[in-house]
Amino acid sequence: MSNVLRDMEVALVGDVYLCRRLFEYLKEKEVQVLGYLNVPADNVEQCNIPECSAENVDEETICLVVEANYVMNYRHRLGGVDKEEKKAEWRRYFEENHIDNYTLYFSDMFSFIHVEAARSGKYTKKYLTPKRIILGSIEGYNGNEFFRGLLDSHPSIMMMDYNDLNNNLFWICVSLSVEPAGNILALLWKLIEGNEKLFPNVPAFNEKMEDLLSYGDEFTSQELFVMIHIAYMYMFGKNLKQCDISGMLIYWEPHYIARYRLEECVEWLGTEEVSCDIINIVRNICMQSGTKMKNILGKNPDKIMVLSRMLEYPPIDKKSYEQSAREVVNFEDLKCKPRESLMQICGQWGIPWSDSLIEVTNKGKEKFVDNGERMVGGFDLEPVYNTYENFFSEFDRMRIMLINAPWQIKYGYPYVGVEQFSRRELQEMFLKEFRFEGLFDAEPFSDELGKRLKLYRKILRSLQKTRRVEISLSLFN
Repeated sequence: MSNVLRDMEVALVGDVYLCRRLFEYLKEKEVQVLGYLNVPADNVEQCNIPECSAENVDEETICLVVEANYVMNYRHRLGGVDKEEKKAEWRRYFEENHIDNYTLYFSDMFSFIHVEAARSGKYTKKYLTPKRIILGSIEGYNGNEFFRGLLDSHPSIMMMDYNDLNNNLFWICVSLSVEPAGNILALLWKLIEGNEKLFPNVPAFNEKMEDLLSYGDEFTSQELFVMIHIAYMYMFGKNLKQCDISGMLIYWEPHYIARYRLEECVEWLGTEEVSCDIINIVRNICMQSGTKMKNILGKNPDKIMVLSRMLEYPPIDKKSYEQSAREVVNFEDLKCKPRESLMQICGQWGIPWSDSLIEVTNKGKEKFVDNGERMVGGFDLEPVYNTYENFFSEFDRMRIMLINAPWQIKYGYPYVGVEQFSRRELQEMFLKEFRFEGLFDAEPFSDELGKRLKLYRKILRSLQKTRRVEISLSLFN
């Protein structure tokens, strides 16, 4: 993108801290930046970028809109101002001033990662340089909570809870990195305004952050990522000395972020000195679908929406990253052969074995998970063998395996090949209702028919994709 912009004049608008970081990047790439459009007009003090106005923007100027795409568990504001409110401000400004040459390219985390990836010297301070960072790239309902519980008490692993701070660390750390050390803590609290309840011991968190910030004048986003993990663990009694961090591993699995975006963070966090690796945990698609069904039934969902979710085509294409290893682990092996599976993971990650790995805990206490019906302990084997007869008939499970054959083939699970059936047979198969559809009240016929026809077209596209994948696999075998 920077090569495209090099012959253009650009103006920046949006989140002032992210615009400041983008401004630095564009200057390094010799892109001509007209200035910062101060919309809304409350960012003047923090700007540090030459300001411009609508009068300076002509048809040849492209406006780069930069707004953090925050994802949230809870209905709290993050970033001080609701993001929809911010969007309304600059959209209104553009309309009033007839500005229509703009792009949201740098508002996508995937794109902005490459701004940070280009930074030289990501880890300049030894006390903020960990041994390794692991990205937990695990699709939903594949044992995310279970795996976190296994890692929880390992003495060499740092890990934050599922919360809005953890989910948005990328945007937060980039924003903090443009400020001098003395301003960072205050800005952090401003960015996570309304989410103070995420911190069980605010004084302890502040104490550790102030201590770590006192050793430098400025910090990279990568160093701030490590720093926040250290301070977070300090709240729970894990006090890492400066000399200890070099042997530590950070496990990061933000919720609600597309896995392909998370995996691209290898480019953000990884260096020759700090390995950034990926772990994928996979599960039989039928059991995965049953767990998904239990989770969404309690949310009063639309029947066709649920059917669409059940027949989603999970991504199997994975990008390879230079200097980054990928570990693929079957959920069933973690449940049935935990010691063997986890010893292999320890070897891959370069950390010592700990007996804590065969205990499922949360902050050192035994962890129980709501499975949608009851609270269960960590090594309960029902998720491995439960075929969810209350949701799916044998014919239903066959159809689920059929449409998800590429996933099942890639990860060694039973599958049904599309090539066994004619197009007409496949069409007729998916016209029949699933057992779980009887759990929903009947919808108005006209409304349901329209939705079902739309879904049916989606199913046919998925089956076509499945057939293409099977053909390509047969060519390589």
